[in-house]
Amino acid sequence: MSRANTELPREVAGLVICQEYSDKIYVTRVNYEMMIGITDYGDTYPATTEIAFPEDVKFRLIEALPPVSTVEVFDNGYRFSEYR
Repeated sequence: MSRANTELPREVAGLVICQEYSDKIYVTRVNYEMMIGITDYGDTYPATTEIAFPEDVKFRLIEALPPVSTVEVFDNGYRFSEYR
């Protein structure tokens, strides 16, 4: 993923799912917009734009990730990851 993010000459965002860590989704952003939304029920949604979030779902939080960041997304939230 790191190599792809540095070698591809375009806007890049990625989602990574690993069998070892099946309770998480890793979301990485280089320069393409990436948003995280968390509902009142604790469901967590990644999206590339705020308008991609379902209109019929109430979100208690919608945040844009900073450029060149990786987060671990799980039920009821996310945290910045040590993985790059």
